[in-house]
Amino acid sequence: MNPRQFKKQFISDSTKIPLKPVGIVLHDTATPGAPARNEWNFFEHHTATNAHAFIDDVEDLQIVPWNIKCWHCGEPANSMFIGVEMCVPKTHNPVFFNTVYWATVDAFARLYRYVLNIKTVTKDNLMTHDEVRVKWKDTSHTDPTSYFKEYGKTIEQFRTDVQFSLDKKWTI
Repeated sequence: MNPRQFKKQFISDSTKIPLKPVGIVLHDTATPGAPARNEWNFFEHHTATNAHAFIDDVEDLQIVPWNIKCWHCGEPANSMFIGVEMCVPKTHNPVFFNTVYWATVDAFARLYRYVLNIKTVTKDNLMTHDEVRVKWKDTSHTDPTSYFKEYGKTIEQFRTDVQFSLDKKWTI
């Protein structure tokens, strides 16, 4: 199976503010059942907030360039991190979750390797929206904590899985 790649479909109105990212913030969407394309459509018409990319069970969709600031999790994190959102199923669906989870693991490894040039995943360069909330207190969102818990995953396991995938990519 060929690895997925980000499809680029940029929204027409982004901040245009340059970003030199030091890591990635992991989110989940607030719209159960909506695929990445629906998220693009929403952010194309509502630009007060956005993220860099959305991952669903079919595709990885980048909607803002990696080097442009997005409004995804409050400051100072918006000025430091790429924001990536995992799409959520309409109802409890382990197959959907696992497909999105592993696609997101691979996407993060690709971003660390090819965009950020980072070899080691840490709590400082891979944060959840919830961790950003606790650290900087400029947001009230707790994603993807409950999404992961529903399927028996933790952010620590996600970091481990991303590191394993990243290590494989560094040896290629």
